Amino acid sequence: MTSISNHKEFITMIRKYTIWFVIFAVFSVISYFALGHKSMFTMADGICQQYAYYLYIGKWIRKLFGNIFVRHVFEIPMWDMTIGMGSDSLITLSAVAYPLTDPFYWLSALIPYKVSEYFFDALIIFKLYLSGAAYAYFAYCRKARPNAIVAGAMIYTFSSVIYISFTQAYFINVFYLFPLLTAGVDRLWKNKGFKLYVLMLSACVMYSYYFTYMMGLLIVFYCIIRFCFDKEYHSIRNFFKLIMRFIVFTVIGAGIGIGFQLPAIMNLSGLDRLSLKAEYALISPEVLKSLTLFAFSNTGIGHEGFWGVSSVFLLAAVALFAERKKDLFLKVLFIVYSLSFIVPAIGSLFNGMNFPTGRYIFGYLMLVSYIVTVKYDSIFKIRSKTMIILAGVSVVYCLLTIIFTDESGFLSGLSAIIITGAMCFISMRSLSDAKKHNCLMVLMLISCIILGYAHFQLYLLSAEMEFGSCYDYLLNSNGVLSMTDSERADLADNRFDYVPFVIDDVPLNSSMLLDVNGYDFYNSNYNNDVDKYYNKMAIISNPIGYMYDGLRGRDYLEMMNGTEYIVIDTAHEGHLCAPYSYEFVRSYDNFDLYRTKSGTSMVYFYDEAVSDSALDNMDPISAEELMMERCFLEDGPSLSQFEEMHEISDHSIVESSGITEIGENTYNVEADSYLVLSTEEISDSEIIVYLDKINADDFYVVTASLGYDGSYFAHDFFEGKAQDDMYYHWKETCAFDFGFVEGRADTVRLYFNKPGTYSWEDIRIYTRSPEQIDETVSRFYDHADINDISYELDGNHIHINAAADKAKYLYVAVPYSAGWSATVDGEKVSISRANIGFMAISVGEGVHDVELTYKTPYLTESVLITTGSLVVFLVFIAIDRKRKSKDAKS
Repeated sequence: MTSISNHKEFITMIRKYTIWFVIFAVFSVISYFALGHKSMFTMADGICQQYAYYLYIGKWIRKLFGNIFVRHVFEIPMWDMTIGMGSDSLITLSAVAYPLTDPFYWLSALIPYKVSEYFFDALIIFKLYLSGAAYAYFAYCRKARPNAIVAGAMIYTFSSVIYISFTQAYFINVFYLFPLLTAGVDRLWKNKGFKLYVLMLSACVMYSYYFTYMMGLLIVFYCIIRFCFDKEYHSIRNFFKLIMRFIVFTVIGAGIGIGFQLPAIMNLSGLDRLSLKAEYALISPEVLKSLTLFAFSNTGIGHEGFWGVSSVFLLAAVALFAERKKDLFLKVLFIVYSLSFIVPAIGSLFNGMNFPTGRYIFGYLMLVSYIVTVKYDSIFKIRSKTMIILAGVSVVYCLLTIIFTDESGFLSGLSAIIITGAMCFISMRSLSDAKKHNCLMVLMLISCIILGYAHFQLYLLSAEMEFGSCYDYLLNSNGVLSMTDSERADLADNRFDYVPFVIDDVPLNSSMLLDVNGYDFYNSNYNNDVDKYYNKMAIISNPIGYMYDGLRGRDYLEMMNGTEYIVIDTAHEGHLCAPYSYEFVRSYDNFDLYRTKSGTSMVYFYDEAVSDSALDNMDPISAEELMMERCFLEDGPSLSQFEEMHEISDHSIVESSGITEIGENTYNVEADSYLVLSTEEISDSEIIVYLDKINADDFYVVTASLGYDGSYFAHDFFEGKAQDDMYYHWKETCAFDFGFVEGRADTVRLYFNKPGTYSWEDIRIYTRSPEQIDETVSRFYDHADINDISYELDGNHIHINAAADKAKYLYVAVPYSAGWSATVDGEKVSISRANIGFMAISVGEGVHDVELTYKTPYLTESVLITTGSLVVFLVFIAIDRKRKSKDAKS
């Protein structure tokens, strides 16, 4: 491994890089955020995932040290009831990336929530700096000149490609890991050492198995092309040695890292959403247009890939292809990589044969930057005549961007004109090498300022969080912090639910930071059973399967899941009414607080069970009523007699605008269309509007409004994804529960703001009178016997003391997982999956001590794999040192 401390040239180059980085960062990045008064992450994924999990890592570390030094128990926090309805933190944290393995995130354990936003912004900028430094190390290992390295590092660090980090902060680690991994590949290829490769591969796998998969494919393609140009390995013997080197050290490196990721990978592999098949065209001309006409500004490439680099690259590309017989390897790499983006099947391959993505563009950026580094000197040797022709071509290019693109495309053309025009002037003058370098760097800065304007000002800033607002949004917008200490203490072993006007207003992943048991959840690695529960019960929630917004005040569901308090957002007129079984406590800020009338519990008894198969032919309204009486089990008995406790109101369509039936249950819907349904007068009842199997050919929003005498007083919203959408998640039924309406209603309006072809099978209006609700609730409490049960939620443990007057099912409203084990009075018992996604244990008559313990599935295997791989790695290091010692003596 190269020892950089012994290379003064490298240190000098890093100093130059640092100076230029500060200048570029201030003018082409930070200035836009400062002028816009914005933080460096977005409203959606930025604050609710990346920033939220940055804070959570600190909470997790504090809990770990609390276990060790306060409780004197060495126990890794694995199960956390505050993540969604309860989740494995080691699994949930790992999806596209695993922030728990990022040492920089560990610093959040020392930083108070209120100032953490500023540290997170600074961390993104620092990682941007690290990315350029990592590229500089890669280029230095390839013996590039310092000025050329700095130029390439600026191309690499200040591009629209790497600016994905301001949308997806997790991605930025890839930009400093990949250059170091590639440097390790080069050393291993030349048989100059294996340690850098193994260490960087293990670091990559630890952080992101997803991006490591992409890196692996890129390295395979890189090695195949390099092999074609490297005659040294064309002999069978040398080829075999090369292959074995890579196989052995890849297995070791991946083995060290995979132990941290194995539980998450195994959970992810079982998710239903991975079974979705992507459909795509053979060729994507739009991507070709984006690569060319937006080359020097900003545009999207595939899913979550951005493109746009400094127009100085145009000069380097001309220099590359002007010299016909030189750098053939680079030319082939560039052509093949460029063409890959217009073939969606390749994007699908890089996404695990799922929908096509452009996320693998990070390697392309490194290639483009390296071309600038390699051809740096050649840029100044481009003849004046060629430069004038290039300037003319840039004018034509700019005209094309005006005709065929938008403002961002025009900025790409403008940048090309400025750079080529200025270089025409510079090429005609006799300047020293130092002045030429400074001139080129200034031109590069100008092009990066233009690119920054296109990316930040025109595209991104409108989606970024207001600077200084993140604490209030994430932690102070659901009413929890305004609850009294005693009210919050009640949530230690129960849940709360926040019901905003629109589901999008739920601050996702806030409960886990507030350390209260809620429902909000947003992460790609979720519990498949919880997802099925949301779908089957037609809960109004985000159409993306791994975003849960709560139970939306559904009376019976809230009760059965141990919701003690419900907070209703009253800032907007037309908010939902409270459920009947919850009583008003008080108003504060823009919230109304409600508490269960008769008490609730997350642990209770069922006397009877019923087979899961009963759900197949049952709508969610009937299903929740049956669930109030009997426990759904896979091996439960068939459904016998069951009395439904609701009415279905007759209705008729009295008004329709912009909706035309074009087939059976199929409709052409214009923008801002609506249906008005008239029903018999309903008073003092719970009212639910059920929309069955709705779909459309594009993203859609349905607004359901409840009214009386022509005036609408309550609204709810459902967002849906088309079946061919990459995020489609089988959410096709929705129950708009308006709560208990104390008054009268006679009208329902369904409003469609998006045009398209829609389909739905049925619309039904359900009502429940107070008498029907009281009867159902009474039946629930009759078997629940919540006063005969006490329990404590204690991290990886649930302690229960339960007194049963006969053989019963002890139900625990905590998500089922193979990681749970249980004992009753010290004897190990089996846990059944109950009510679609939760747990039940059979207990006999008498008083029982029940202990549920959680251990992350595959955790033991993970530790063994990592430990074994690490031991093998250390053995190889010892052998290598012994060999080098012998060589030195000889």
